[in-house]
Amino acid sequence: MHPDAVVSTSATLIGDVVVEADCSIGHDAVLRGDLAPVLVRSGATIQNGAVLHAPAGAPVEIGRDATIANRCCVQGARIGARTVVADGAIILTDAIVGADCAVAAGAVVLGGTCVPDRMLITGRPATGWSPRTTEVGPSRAYDRIDVAG
Repeated sequence: MHPDAVVSTSATLIGDVVVEADCSIGHDAVLRGDLAPVLVRSGATIQNGAVLHAPAGAPVEIGRDATIANRCCVQGARIGARTVVADGAIILTDAIVGADCAVAAGAVVLGGTCVPDRMLITGRPATGWSPRTTEVGPSRAYDRIDVAG
């Protein structure tokens, strides 16, 4: 764990877990790298109660400056840089969510799904996605769906 990372005392990190610089790991988050590696890239945020689990043969990678929000589950998946996974979303084994995506609260991304960059992902299960644009920086305060085309 990088010395510049902030990890709550109630978070649990097990096994092969790497947390890079400027990351934040919230209260009651669980990062399980006992069967495969978990890598949290610099600047990423793992919020309260989130679970990152790497089953055998399926590592977890959270991209630079990505956010995994409260009570999310990411199991054996790769999340791209600057992507936001909103509260309660579930990303299943071998899914790849590209950079600059937004996964809606409560969405379920099925195992093996590959989502390109800059998409809004919704649904239980997520069966399609829409292009998105960001009007203003990483706060994503002005995200919108690009419905042209």
